[in-house]
Amino acid sequence: MPLSGNASPAIGRWWWLLSLAAGAAIVVGFWWMAHRTLYPLLPDSTAYLEMARSFLRVGRFEVVPYALTESGATSTPTILWPPLFPLTIAALSHAGIADVLAAPLINRCCFAVVPAALLWALAGHLPPRRGLMAGLLALTAPGMLATQYFGLSEGLATLLLVVSVGSALRAERMAMLVVSGVCAGAAYVTRNPALAICVAIPAWLLLERERGTPARLLAWSAGALLAIAPLWWYNLSVFGSVQPYAATASTTGIVRNVQALTVSMAGELVGARGVDQWLAFPVLSLLTCVGFAAGAVWGWRASVRRAHDGRAVRLLLLVAAGMSVLLVVAASRYEFQGLGDHRFVVPYLWTLFAAGAVLMPEIASRHRPLVLGSVVLLVGARGYDSWQRSRHMTDHGDGAMAVAADTSLHRYLVDQVEPRVLVASNAAWVLRAETGTATRQLLFCPDFDAQLSQLTALVASGRPVAVVMTAPVTGARCEDAWMQALRQRGFVPVFVSPQSVVYRQDPSPSGHSS
Repeated sequence: MPLSGNASPAIGRWWWLLSLAAGAAIVVGFWWMAHRTLYPLLPDSTAYLEMARSFLRVGRFEVVPYALTESGATSTPTILWPPLFPLTIAALSHAGIADVLAAPLINRCCFAVVPAALLWALAGHLPPRRGLMAGLLALTAPGMLATQYFGLSEGLATLLLVVSVGSALRAERMAMLVVSGVCAGAAYVTRNPALAICVAIPAWLLLERERGTPARLLAWSAGALLAIAPLWWYNLSVFGSVQPYAATASTTGIVRNVQALTVSMAGELVGARGVDQWLAFPVLSLLTCVGFAAGAVWGWRASVRRAHDGRAVRLLLLVAAGMSVLLVVAASRYEFQGLGDHRFVVPYLWTLFAAGAVLMPEIASRHRPLVLGSVVLLVGARGYDSWQRSRHMTDHGDGAMAVAADTSLHRYLVDQVEPRVLVASNAAWVLRAETGTATRQLLFCPDFDAQLSQLTALVASGRPVAVVMTAPVTGARCEDAWMQALRQRGFVPVFVSPQSVVYRQDPSPSGHSS
């Protein structure tokens, strides 16, 4: 297919059908493999559900406080999670789809259409077969494959970023620049790190120096503002600040975060779990970082030699660089889960595969065996990873599944526990999702002495406390230690099911814990 000029050639119907079928098959295949053993909601998923429920109930985005002593309220407005994904859940919930089903469904559907969206985004810059290959390699990366199963916002953010980039590449039409800006702003309203694309695309427009650049920047910015302005208004009205995001100070520096992000990206690109562990050694992670930097420099220089295709490469590299830099800066300023979690790179991982696909002729002209070998390696690594993952799922059940199915516990919490009782559990996110109970999360072994003291202090202050200890839901497996410690502190069992025990302690009439 000739690829000249700025026009985006039509993509045959069969390519669309093939890309949609392939994406759907991957998502459905993983669901079929995992649905009997993996609970489809994570703690962040439950936060999104609570935001959706509170929006439908009171018109604000609220979550249950995480820490035992964080707040006495059952729910508080949150500044941590942007609202677009919860709004999407709320829309489906209002239409009659249970939110616990809607959250993972949205994520899976968005990921399923990523290969087709990437095919559209790069039309005119590479043949459909290479666009489809890039989309499938991205979708079958370990982190992306696992993330699509859960009720998380990564799928929606990924799809919005792909559409934003694809629309920007059609910058000969002002309307497409507005669409690109709207999608970029919407991606930021979905996930905080997507703020980087709101810098990357304007920077790209300036660097390309095309005719009418000021008007193009204005059109794109207007689109972005349409999506972001409602969030700013909401933040200002609720928190008194346009950007209220805050968290505890980070305990990791820039060097360590660069190392963690580099290792995580390398593991996702290769497509086999365990690669990140091999590369965790300082020397290997440094070499990997140097390799990424050298590849980016080579890709940028190669893009200069490719008049039309080079536009796409430069945009893809700017988005990848912008997202990476923002993540490192954020992780160095704020304490959060850590860049070793592959979820952080999932929304923009596709940019690297896409850039590689565009530049494939440039590489193949000199190193054809290297290209073929790399593709075979990537496909083989993904096949091996899937096989290993299926074995792990078969051998290791998910305790959260058992808790979610414990209907007798759910009825007890809803019918027998008064609103004034503070409820805490090792599986708080599951109980919050399934019952709507304002359950606080207990820490895992071995650091729970402080929480035990907090629980007894709450009782002493006059508040009844119920502790739900369920089937093991973490690798720590410290439920027995928790139950022994609770009995020693005067908590007594008031409910028992095959999967759980509820311990309770009420304030004594004298004001001391009983």
